Amino acid sequence: MYPPGISDMQPLKHFKKHPVGRRGSLLIVLGGLALGAGFMLFGIFVLAP
Repeated sequence: MYPPGISDMQPLKHFKKHPVGRRGSLLIVLGGLALGAGFMLFGIFVLAP
C-alpha cells in the first residue's frame, strides 16, 4: 500500500499519536508536493542551462 520508505516511518501510528485534522494532513501533503514540484522546476529551469 505504501512505498518501502514511507511504510518504514509508519505514518498511521504517527497520526494516532499526534492527531491532525483531515484538512491539516491534506495541507501537509499538498504542501510537500508543491515544495517538491517547486524544487524540481527550479532545478530544471535554473540549473539545467
